[in-house]
Amino acid sequence: MENNISNDSEKTRVAVSAVIVENPDSVETLNKLLHEYSKYIIGRMGIPYKETTDCEADDWMARFARQYGDGREVVIVSQDSDLFQLIDRNVKILRYRGDKTVLCDENYIIEKLGIVPGRYAAFKALTGDSSDNIPGVKGIGEKTAKNLLQQFGSLDGVYEHLDDKAIKPKQRENLVTYKDDAYLSYELATIRPEAPIEFDPLDAVVRHSNNQELYNLFVRLEFVKLIDKYHLRGADVEAAPVKVTSEPLKRCDCLPAPGTDCALYLAPDGSLGVAWESGVCAVTPLEAMCLGSLLEQGAFPVTLTWPNKKEGVSVL
Repeated sequence: MENNISNDSEKTRVAVSAVIVENPDSVETLNKLLHEYSKYIIGRMGIPYKETTDCEADDWMARFARQYGDGREVVIVSQDSDLFQLIDRNVKILRYRGDKTVLCDENYIIEKLGIVPGRYAAFKALTGDSSDNIPGVKGIGEKTAKNLLQQFGSLDGVYEHLDDKAIKPKQRENLVTYKDDAYLSYELATIRPEAPIEFDPLDAVVRHSNNQELYNLFVRLEFVKLIDKYHLRGADVEAAPVKVTSEPLKRCDCLPAPGTDCALYLAPDGSLGVAWESGVCAVTPLEAMCLGSLLEQGAFPVTLTWPNKKEGVSVL
């Protein structure tokens, strides 16, 4: 693609459209270019990512949730409502919407849709979803789908009780007519947690961003708003080195007395330590659990810090 596209958004759209019409192969080239740029930007922002062509991303997230959600809390940040079916006691969906951000748990789904999360795929099979090209059953809306699933429990249960008086004649007719669509929709809406995944939770730790490389790329691509959004102006100016002098703290075998000003330190290897004015102590997983109880009781005025960070984040 030529580099003489105007900065004006409307002219840009026209120019891009003209290139695509003249050379359809440029669509594939453009997609590949956007894919590579996306990976480059995410990497320079310090955001870990994984990619695969073996399954849908939803299936990978389902596998992760099932694999690690048994003994710990898992929060999936997504706007995709299909992920509702993964919600259970330990798995929640965070839908970021500014001031209207909501953390979706089992009670949220029950109150919003009238069904338990495990029936969400069957719910979508009945109602359909045009945004995901899921046809559903014509004439079956959310209220009807909720009532059917509450009474019969599953999509199979609905079709096993078509003669039930609770199903109105027109609903029965539509269910019979669009049965194939219903089961196709169920397959499309169901997330498969069997997808293979090689992943360690520590791989998901966000790292420091490379602001200088981000700034250079955004300047070249004329992403002016992103430069301001991520406060990158001046990132190309090399900062003067700061000379830091410090004395190593004494290693101790016990925690400080309650009431001591101290800091929790998360090391790069994922281990936890406690540091205070006169010493530092590594914390075992069992001690970390006990320490959590002490923090909840306000036993320590604590600041949480990460390696190479100048400022901590108060946890009180």
